[in-house]
Amino acid sequence: MPDHNVVSLSGNPIYTYQQGPNAFQPAVDETHIDLISTHIQQHLGPVSCVYHEVLADTVHIEIHHVKACEQRPYHILVTSGMSDLPMQLPS
Repeated sequence: MPDHNVVSLSGNPIYTYQQGPNAFQPAVDETHIDLISTHIQQHLGPVSCVYHEVLADTVHIEIHHVKACEQRPYHILVTSGMSDLPMQLPS
């Protein structure tokens, strides 16, 4: 359960969560990868290629490349996979 008694310097609550029966579990299949690829293609354009990280031990990092086009004269690189695990903040 979050502790609502901890606040930031601006007075907003800071939420922290403890491990428990509903602890975070990383994605274990390609469901999220497919959803992210579909989202990129719907909103940015066709993905020309995907660069896959080959040495990952906990998450699978990908870089999706959307080529430049006449309406958008620049390339787009979209990363995915890093949200599969919660971030560890320094103390």
